[in-house]
Amino acid sequence: MNIKTLLISLIMLLGSTTQASTDDLVMFVHPDSEIKEITKSQIINIYMGKYDEFPRGTDVSPIDTQSSRGIFYRKLIRKSLPQLNAYWSRIKFTGRAENKPTVIESPELVLARIASDKNAIGYMPRKLLKGNYRIIYEFN
Repeated sequence: MNIKTLLISLIMLLGSTTQASTDDLVMFVHPDSEIKEITKSQIINIYMGKYDEFPRGTDVSPIDTQSSRGIFYRKLIRKSLPQLNAYWSRIKFTGRAENKPTVIESPELVLARIASDKNAIGYMPRKLLKGNYRIIYEFN
């Protein structure tokens, strides 16, 4: 096998691994949350700080999973993390950054936070979602 064939094989493998990890990303809430489902537009408005309430009027606490942030924002708004950080810098400068998502380092800590907060919403790959949570949106 020559080096060119090896590189092409590696690129194809990495591409398929990335695709698999983005296909199973889900949004979830506490099992007792009043939210049963949510639209992509509503998720965008919550995670971009435009909404500070769920559609039915209860407060919302958006949670970012550190290890999935890049995938999530590419799927949600087609922006990279540097572009997202620039957005929040502009919003902060105008004084409107009141409901910026809280970044939590590990999926386990995200699960613990949402288990203890009926107003929290989070995301992660489906395979990491362990326990009793309500999935309200699946990225395709």
